[in-house]
Amino acid sequence: MASKSLNVLKTANRNFDNILDSYLNLTDGGTVAGAVTFTSSPIFNGRIREAITRTDVDAQNLTITAARFLTGLIVHTSATGGGTATLDTGVNLISGLGLTAVGQAMACTYVNDGDQTVTFAVATGTTITNVANTVLTNASCTLICRMTAAATVDVTIANN
Repeated sequence: MASKSLNVLKTANRNFDNILDSYLNLTDGGTVAGAVTFTSSPIFNGRIREAITRTDVDAQNLTITAARFLTGLIVHTSATGGGTATLDTGVNLISGLGLTAVGQAMACTYVNDGDQTVTFAVATGTTITNVANTVLTNASCTLICRMTAAATVDVTIANN
């Protein structure tokens, strides 16, 4: 890739004809292969669209694994008594969700369409950050899983 100093750009290269390969405009098409590093937070115009797959679990209890979390929508039909939704271990959630740095997070919607209240529980390396850890019958919440260290995550139960 071409690289020019500020002095050259101001004096000798006023039409910028030899640095055009120094930028990428995805509007023009093409793809980016490999990792992309931003020096500041990127700003996107418009909404980011993601594919969401509905995962149905018809059981009193379930474990919210990274694979289920990645679908974006977990519908739990709790029946035959109050259920428990156990969040997987911090290590499993970090690796399965592809979290690579402290502070990275991912969200998922959880729906209890059963006839019993569901209580969230945790496994090793997972902490629920708020006191409200139940979802009532025919209610939903957003689960926000945030990496806090190499083997630990915080999960916030929001919009409950």
